[in-house]
Amino acid sequence: MSGGSRRRLLPVLLRTLLGLGLLAAVVVWLDPSEIVASLAQVRRGPLLLAFATQILARLIWTYRWRAILGANRLERSFWGLFAALHIGLFFNTFLPSSVGGDVVRGYYASRGGKDQAVISYLSVVIERVLGLATFSGMAPLAPTAALATGTRDTELESGVVE
Repeated sequence: MSGGSRRRLLPVLLRTLLGLGLLAAVVVWLDPSEIVASLAQVRRGPLLLAFATQILARLIWTYRWRAILGANRLERSFWGLFAALHIGLFFNTFLPSSVGGDVVRGYYASRGGKDQAVISYLSVVIERVLGLATFSGMAPLAPTAALATGTRDTELESGVVE
């Protein structure tokens, strides 16, 4: 490993160790037995539904990103992009902003010359803008859903929604 590679690897390694150390401190501070007791009370049906919807959302996210790349004549495998998406999400956890994961995603999608790098990074930006537009378009659904289900602000604040 060259000296330049080590210098680039060191900050990532330090941030990773810092993140893991902070996570360990929180677990110890919260008392692991209380965490286990709380997890034992979790209803598995809604938890599995939440997990399944996360997987479905990531599959759709990957499909959207691949469609953007394909529209710019940059073909990448679906599962390769799916892996790159998760690598980017991992880096979002440890880097100071969510942009770090986008840089990683662009890098993994840009296997080629300068033209492909521009297209792949631009596809990440376009994909982000589409995600923001989708989120903004769905924002009016939140009060509608709250009215339809009879959810009140006090229930949301307390975390108890019946």
